[in-house]
Amino acid sequence: MQATVGYPEITLQKDELTGSRVLESSPVHEAEEADEYGAMIRRHAWLLNQPMVTMLSKTGLTRGRVLDIGTGPGWIPVELALRHPQWEIWAVDPSEDMLTHAEEAARRAGVSSRMHFIKGEAGALPFERGMFDLVYSHFVLHHLPRPKRCLTKRRK
Repeated sequence: MQATVGYPEITLQKDELTGSRVLESSPVHEAEEADEYGAMIRRHAWLLNQPMVTMLSKTGLTRGRVLDIGTGPGWIPVELALRHPQWEIWAVDPSEDMLTHAEEAARRAGVSSRMHFIKGEAGALPFERGMFDLVYSHFVLHHLPRPKRCLTKRRK
């Protein structure tokens, strides 16, 4: 069985879609690596993150609770908080150093009072069902061994 994924010219066999995954290196960026990743995001935000911010801003949500799974240096939730003063945002990441970058970015932008930064894993989040009005994740699925399980759990 073949399935088209993303682009018509990319064809994968069924076992490629359901077989074992080769994960990227650890998503827990620490110290210097976190600094380098944060700098890269700032340089290329127009390409990497701005489209996501634009898309999320078009959801029609005017007031609510928002969850960012895998926040990294926090560029997306900070930008969303600037655009949407009625949103309260929770940002989760497994890296203490990334969370430090995100907290600093929120403080510099003046939105830290509406943001909550939590160390955690995408597959084991400590939130009650139905707590959030909007849940998103950007550039995280390639780090997860079972992304479908994580997405199904977040949908509930």
